Amino acid sequence: MIFCLGLFTIPNHSLAQETEESAEVSMENYSDEFQENFFEALKQKGIENYDKAINLLLECKRIDSTNVVVDHELAKAYLEVKRYVLAQEYGIIALNSEPANLWYLATLVNIQQKQGNTIDAINSRIPYDNNQLKENLALIYYKRRHYQKALSILNGIKKSTFVNDLSLKIKDSLEQQDRLRKKRELETTVMEEASPLEQYQSRIVEL
Repeated sequence: MIFCLGLFTIPNHSLAQETEESAEVSMENYSDEFQENFFEALKQKGIENYDKAINLLLECKRIDSTNVVVDHELAKAYLEVKRYVLAQEYGIIALNSEPANLWYLATLVNIQQKQGNTIDAINSRIPYDNNQLKENLALIYYKRRHYQKALSILNGIKKSTFVNDLSLKIKDSLEQQDRLRKKRELETTVMEEASPLEQYQSRIVEL
């Protein structure tokens, strides 16, 4: 009886081992296929062959539907071919997966800007209450010289060293803008009051 049971048990054990090894090989192939498609997609995007890049990224998405990096790359690729609705959808998916990611937020801001919108238009679809997201958004606006927008965001979030430092930088930038505006207004007034000859002389000096 023991011998007979052994005849059934041993093959089953071998079969289970073979199945496990087969699964490991399958996962290796799966990983290789994903990597090949992903890096080829980046290559095609680099040479501005966006349609091919998108197809390769969609294949990556089929292989690994949860990979947030693929979502972000799809958002950027669709943005390049002006398919803004799809770009926005993938951008939102990426940001929802990693709300604190500065680059994902910057891409989504770009997509909204191309559509003539701001991030406010999709606040309900992203974790807008996330403090880090708002800090990143303020930083993005500051770097793009949208100082008032950046300041209004900072005024509505929890105070921190980052918030205080960025607020000071924004206020300095606004003061510089104001000084430059007043200087130009004064120069315009002087030019208007000057004689035609003086206007020409002033213009020659500027050139």
